[in-house]
Amino acid sequence: MFFEGKKIVAYLQVPRGVARPPVAMYWGGVDVWKEDHQRNSEIMHARGVATVLVDQPGTGESPVRFAEPNAERQFSAVIDHLATRKDVDGARVGVWGRSFGAYWAAKLAYVEAKRLKGAVFHGGNAHHGFQEEWLRPALTKTASNYLTGPSGLFDSRSFVLGVKTIDDVYRLTPKLSLKDMGLLDKPSAPILIVNGKLDDQAPIADSYLLMEHGSPKEARIYPQGGHMGATPGVDSDVIATVIIDWLKLRLSQ
Repeated sequence: MFFEGKKIVAYLQVPRGVARPPVAMYWGGVDVWKEDHQRNSEIMHARGVATVLVDQPGTGESPVRFAEPNAERQFSAVIDHLATRKDVDGARVGVWGRSFGAYWAAKLAYVEAKRLKGAVFHGGNAHHGFQEEWLRPALTKTASNYLTGPSGLFDSRSFVLGVKTIDDVYRLTPKLSLKDMGLLDKPSAPILIVNGKLDDQAPIADSYLLMEHGSPKEARIYPQGGHMGATPGVDSDVIATVIIDWLKLRLSQ
């Protein structure tokens, strides 16, 4: 689809035998792309939910950068497009953002409160995770769960943010705070918050912050879980099913 003289490349997948299904828009964090999400997409199809797999700002084929003003307009353009289609129900749309991309799901819940049936904030940052006091240890010492440790997390995030140095990250990210934007006390679409209490990439404090403000939220916090709730002995499909069942319920209303 065309967008501000550029293109948004996305994969719309519609489950067979379902007339005009609801749609879940789904994206990942700083190190995964739309082509990597087929597993959870198939689980949603089995529940009768169509999926739109798209790259979050700053990654893959996204036409916008993460830190540019109002980059969530990319997702709003996809919602506009879905409303014009006959093969899906563009009036029943939910979003699921994972990891660093969960930020956009939370922001869209406020910006698109009237058009979204639900938004999943899965292991993301909203305010505290953008402050230097959190980022300094995370990007230099503590992000042990990341693929290549703290230095790899810095490399991935700095690329997505479009900056070069760690000091650039510290200066830029506070501007992303949903709290400082004044959004958190505004009405929102229903939000499901999922994360692990021990996450060292996105502070659990941001999950609690969302619950303390604005419209009531729903949450599943894994007490022994790390990033995005990943817990020893718990299959990732279990966490995905919790989220997908919630989305299915919200999209049916």
